[in-house]
Amino acid sequence: MQQAGLLTVCASREALPLSGEDSPKGAFIEIAEAVAKAWHVSLSVEWIWARYQIRKSDCQLILGVALAQNPQTHARFAPALLEHNLVWVQAVPNSYELASLPDNLRVAVSSGSAAHRKMLEHLPNSQLRVGFGNDQDMLSAVMAGEVDMAIVSNLSFSWFIHQLANNKERLRASPFPDTEQVISYPMTISIRHADSLDESDVREVLENLEESGTLTEILSQYGLTLSPRFSDADASLPRQYQEPIGKSPRHNIITGQ
Repeated sequence: MQQAGLLTVCASREALPLSGEDSPKGAFIEIAEAVAKAWHVSLSVEWIWARYQIRKSDCQLILGVALAQNPQTHARFAPALLEHNLVWVQAVPNSYELASLPDNLRVAVSSGSAAHRKMLEHLPNSQLRVGFGNDQDMLSAVMAGEVDMAIVSNLSFSWFIHQLANNKERLRASPFPDTEQVISYPMTISIRHADSLDESDVREVLENLEESGTLTEILSQYGLTLSPRFSDADASLPRQYQEPIGKSPRHNIITGQ
């Protein structure tokens, strides 16, 4: 990498607040830029949306990776940067409780996701709306009164309310039940195809960025906060990497759920 003067990363092109091809760039893209700058190399981004594209790529870092429970690979990881989970969001005037939702409630959820399966199992009479392109579209539908509730990632919700100051006062988010821990996990960066690049190299540069306040500054621009497990070396275990966030409403390619 140093000899070539180039750091290549894989990221999803439509996965804000983590990454985006246009402006804004996304928190993980800006972090990758800061890492490349610290290493005095240029940054190149390969835009992907599925695992097979990662295998065929030349990327050295994979952005937006989940540290899951069941190890299947020998991937190497940076420290935990964000905490991912799901929240159910409703307009503030409403006071629905997930344990006792009324029939015919209009619920926006990603088709084929773990949340979708749970809603089908426990709320068969709800009107599940799965035609939305992404979390931001679902949250906008709640704001517009088109649906009564949306189930989205906490990261998407934080980004949504960060963009418009009055959103926080109009929407209420509550944790989505996850007793099996299939949708709650730390997110970070995975390291691959870099014989001269080790976990310690990435950890060192990220720790320097954290000490300088750069990490906090970047994340705050997207309404995000650094994972409390950033300084926990064991947070990188167990070792399994997943694909980055995707846009498809039919499949959550972070978790494969």
